Amino acid sequence: MPRVLMAEGCREIDAAGRRHYAVGGHAGYRQGGLFDMSDAAARLVVRAGGAIASLNGAAARSAGFRCPQCGFGSWLRACGRCGAQCDREAP
Repeated sequence: MPRVLMAEGCREIDAAGRRHYAVGGHAGYRQGGLFDMSDAAARLVVRAGGAIASLNGAAARSAGFRCPQCGFGSWLRACGRCGAQCDREAP
């Protein structure tokens, strides 16, 4: 399910016959600008303007590092937990 970024402060939007709430909230109580919606709804709101498709998503394990000392996963070569040098994560 893609995420769509709307203007900050936007709490809800109607698209593709359904009301979508910011950041998966309920009844407009959460303020944000990030909406989870179906592919069809995302295409509609991006095409209408005022919204962009988010590039937020899951990253592959092979993009990160793993510490051989403590097993901590990191995006940096130096371990944030123990300070040891991390190895590239196996795919």
